[in-house]
Amino acid sequence: VRLGEGFAASGRLSDAAVDRALDALKLYTDYASATELGKLLVIATSAVREAANRAEFLSKLKDFNLEFVVLSGEDEARYGALAVANSFSLPNAWVMDLGGGSAQLSSLEDRVFQGGAAYPLGYVRMTEQFLKQERTSDNEVRDLEKFAKLTLGKTLRQLERNPSPLIAMGGTIRNLAKAVQKSENYPLDMLHGYFLTRQKLEALIERLLELPASERSKISGIHVDRADAILGGALVYRTVLREANLEGVF
Repeated sequence: VRLGEGFAASGRLSDAAVDRALDALKLYTDYASATELGKLLVIATSAVREAANRAEFLSKLKDFNLEFVVLSGEDEARYGALAVANSFSLPNAWVMDLGGGSAQLSSLEDRVFQGGAAYPLGYVRMTEQFLKQERTSDNEVRDLEKFAKLTLGKTLRQLERNPSPLIAMGGTIRNLAKAVQKSENYPLDMLHGYFLTRQKLEALIERLLELPASERSKISGIHVDRADAILGGALVYRTVLREANLEGVF
């Protein structure tokens, strides 16, 4: 849906993005009705949370008669940590969920959420804010990474001092991991629990930088719907791993 597309420049949800969101909601509500689903809860995250025209968008949803929740950044981080607590056996971990508009970073200790927040570092937002050219320049990369370091400053220092495993979720990291697996003929068709090393992520980023944005889907494993903007998310992950001195991410 890319509800936050164009948000970096205007701070508003675009008409085209709103139309895509409404079409998606109709698709899901029709399916729920046809299958007699008992309850449908719609969750909105950073794009709606931050949009100047949030109220206008939410008013368009009244006809759907849905239960609709706009998560705070902390709640979004907490749900990500809860997912990791229920799908990994690690007692302590850092959790990162990078979407289109924001990235959530949170911590687990003894499998309990200790705190977290959302940061304006989503892959679509980073692309629109910094990677505006068809071919990405060194200056654009430096500007993006400088912004990421400043935005995450205190949290990156905490990560370095408390080096628990970093568990990532979301389409961006899954797509990056899939591309690395394809490049090395990884024998399992499985992403959950796969350890993406910093070295392999850096090599993939160099391959992405060699190509114009419109051709990055030529890299096996990079989905065509994500290829034009995936570099923005990859650079955020690289910054986190470098600054926290981590060897990789699960």
